This record gives sequence, structure tokens and C-alpha cells, in this order.
Amino acid sequence: MATKRRFFSLDKRDLFENYGIPLEAIHICDKFYNLYTERWFYESYAGKLRGYFRKLKQVDWKGKWIYVTDSNDCEDAAIGGRAFASSYNRKSAKGTTNGIPVGVFFYTSEQWGRHAILCALLRKGKYHNSKRLYFMEPILRRRLNLTIKEVESCTLCLI
Repeated sequence: MATKRRFFSLDKRDLFENYGIPLEAIHICDKFYNLYTERWFYESYAGKLRGYFRKLKQVDWKGKWIYVTDSNDCEDAAIGGRAFASSYNRKSAKGTTNGIPVGVFFYTSEQWGRHAILCALLRKGKYHNSKRLYFMEPILRRRLNLTIKEVESCTLCLI
């Protein structure tokens, strides 16, 4: 799938002021990032993520996550998903040295308590200057809509 990419720099203040993530929880790793679309994140990347987890034997033959407390749980899926995003970015971007704005987001879920998921700063619509923060449950590869309280409970947002 050919996706038109742009690149941008990311500032902690952007995530704090626009999304309410606590400043002390935000860690920005790269200087410049490729900017992908929502479709890329939830379709192309999410589909390839299942295959990546299958190769690591973190899912069974049906693609269902093999949950093991403390050794194959939510933070393992989120950290593995972040590592895969970096590798997939290098393949997708064909030689660019820019990072990918997909990260790990540790927070307190109103449903599950302490939890770790993926977050991504993606292009919203046609214009590269219009960005939005999205969340994905990496085990199920589905979109999450966090409440303001959940976003503000973030203890680590590593992009």
C-alpha cells in the first residue's frame, strides 16, 4: 500500500498542551518522524503486527494472544509492537532515517487498572500539519478511545 509520507519534529509541549499527557511522562526519542495515516496504523501496520507476534510465538495458530501474567502480557505486547513499528517503518519508508511516531503508553485504564498500549501521532485528513493522537490495544489490534482521566493518568509515553 503506497502511503504518502511527510516528516515532522515532535515537541513534548505539543503532547502536553494538545492532548493532556503529563509533561513528566513524555519521552521523545527521535529528532524527526515520518508521518503516517490512520489507515496505515490500523490496517497495514496492525495486520503485519499479528504476523510479527506469530513469529515470536506470542500468539497461537489462530492469531489469539497467549496471555501469561508478568511474562507475556500488556507491556510485552506494547513494547514488542513499538519495536516492530520501528522495523516496519524502515521497510515502508525505503531508506529514510526518520523515526516513527508510534510509542508505548502506560496509564491507568478505567476497565483494567494499570495497562500498557500503543499510541501513535498520525496525519488526520489530507494535510500534513493536521495531526492527532491515536491509541491501539496491541493484543487485539483494535482502536481505543481513552477518557480525559485515562490520558491524564499516563506515567510513560515513549515515542
